[in-house]
Amino acid sequence: MINTGRILVAAFYFVLIFFSHTPISLADTAIQAQPWIRAAIVTNATSISVSSNGPCHINRLMTTETIQSYDSGHTFSFDLAGGQVRLNGAGGSTTDGFSIILENASDLLSCNNRTYRRIIRVQVWEGKLICINVLPIEEYLWGVVPSEVPSSWATEALRAQAVAARTYTLRALSQYPDRPFDVYSTVVDQVYRGAGCETESTTKACLDTSGIVCTFNGLPIITYYHAASGGWTASGEEMFGRNLPYLRAVPSRDSTIHRWTWRISTGSLASSLRNYGFSIGNIQRVFVHRFSSEGRASEIKIVHSNGVLLVSGSDLRRALGPANLESTYFTVEGQDAPGIPDERAYDNDSLIPMSEPIESISLINPEIYIPFPVATPVERCTVISSDGSSSTEKIHVLSASDLTVYQGGYIWVAEPLRVYELTLNSIGGEFSFSVNTPEDLAAGCNIEGEIIDDPGAGVGNPSNGSIVFIGHGSGHGVGMSQHGARILAENDWAYNQILRYFYTGVEISRLW
Repeated sequence: MINTGRILVAAFYFVLIFFSHTPISLADTAIQAQPWIRAAIVTNATSISVSSNGPCHINRLMTTETIQSYDSGHTFSFDLAGGQVRLNGAGGSTTDGFSIILENASDLLSCNNRTYRRIIRVQVWEGKLICINVLPIEEYLWGVVPSEVPSSWATEALRAQAVAARTYTLRALSQYPDRPFDVYSTVVDQVYRGAGCETESTTKACLDTSGIVCTFNGLPIITYYHAASGGWTASGEEMFGRNLPYLRAVPSRDSTIHRWTWRISTGSLASSLRNYGFSIGNIQRVFVHRFSSEGRASEIKIVHSNGVLLVSGSDLRRALGPANLESTYFTVEGQDAPGIPDERAYDNDSLIPMSEPIESISLINPEIYIPFPVATPVERCTVISSDGSSSTEKIHVLSASDLTVYQGGYIWVAEPLRVYELTLNSIGGEFSFSVNTPEDLAAGCNIEGEIIDDPGAGVGNPSNGSIVFIGHGSGHGVGMSQHGARILAENDWAYNQILRYFYTGVEISRLW
């Protein structure tokens, strides 16, 4: 259900509008009802050429002073002169920067063989020229969604991507006040290739979800997303040190999407680690020392001439580069990885847990099933009932231990290995709960993961002076898996269900 009445959402939206640098000269009220975004499309340049295919005017940066207006297409050249931007060579103006502004929303600007909508700014940043596309968020998303996922994907997956990208964009507005832009146009933020990559299906997905974002406690969330999780998504705390309640690890049926192998010499490995800040000698052995409960490489042991270094999988990935170590689902050559838990609990057709028959696990909507969110231990919760019922009820939940948590109308549980009875008292108010745990099932699962002291003789030793990493999955693993969303959409999940699955406990809210 779309939530339109949150005061905090409205307050946050006002701040976004105030700080979004929306050009007030454009009279389109529908466009002015949303924030505008500043996307860096060229950085670290010494010269830039921008062309228009229709009427435009060029202003001095962040002013209403028009230098020249053009009734048809025109090409502008910019370079650096004395630390400022020079227009059209020696005979042109020199200033802190310029804005090229289209008169018609249907026309386009060109830069570096790509086309863009609305406004392009050229200015100096960190001693070099930077080119920034300024446009409404919705039009920006038309160029983001097809850059991030194939336009041929199922409609609900495209809609989920549009909402995730829109929410990410809102959180990026004015987050870095010392920069003249809000987002990069690369994987540093979101891939944005401008108007030239727009497609009918992806633009329609943006229009279908216009103004809709994911919120938690009334505010837009940080919607991290990635290509393929490798079997389970990663928590925000595990990868980024951000313990956010909506960035929890959940299963995703994409463990076979992407397999990869990468070889690096021990010398290059040591050099990369030193550049990252680690003190390390000559590398003698490398292997995964600890796997998380989801099977990720959470800690790597590196034996070297000066001792032993233990480094997290996320830090090693950052040190070696995400293009090389493509995810944290990896081992070294010859080392076995633990199986990805609970993939067997999915039915190939329905994605509904099939290990045991279950009753509804939604207190509000008995038709909704929750597929295994990660648990948090609690003792008391508040129940919100849509029908005001106060009778004591019993439901069955799937859990690996007695760890359970109530959140957003549901009972959230750990891994789906057990079926217990959970007794709820006084629905509509606070309740305490107890779990009936059979003695032979009381052991539960290994929440901390598996520790490997020694993977076996020869494993992790350099081969021809190199270490070979073998893995699967692509990306940091936090938040929504794009391929996981595609698979859910192909199994008839709606975009809002997909988003609520990957972002724990969120609401789907409309801001404009």
